[in-house]
Amino acid sequence: MPEEGWTMQDGTAWPGINPRDHPGMIQVFLGHSGGLDTDGNELPRLVYVSREKRPGFQHHEKTGAMIALIWVSAVLTNGPYLLNVDCDHYFNNSKALKEAMCFMMDPAYGKKTCYVQFPQRFDGKKQCVS
Repeated sequence: MPEEGWTMQDGTAWPGINPRDHPGMIQVFLGHSGGLDTDGNELPRLVYVSREKRPGFQHHEKTGAMIALIWVSAVLTNGPYLLNVDCDHYFNNSKALKEAMCFMMDPAYGKKTCYVQFPQRFDGKKQCVS
């Protein structure tokens, strides 16, 4: 985090400095026109969503985050795909998103598929199985 703290595009202080006590936030990084990549291809919209969090209130953890993401997506894009990535996750396969979409576009199973989740792998740690 920058020493002076994060700021919004208009220069005001970012309201989410405290991860356990902040208002809901939506920041559109790439809007309606998107942008272009280095090859001139149009980029999809990119929106950051963080739901409100207050001490003493149930936030429903990931479920609450997914519901907030669906609400925002319905209003801003009504897009057919949502991508949820936790801040501590990363992709080591550049084709993972395309592979997930292939499940949904499959002629036989696509209409029966609404959710694709890849297994988590933790570097150097044994996986916990419950």
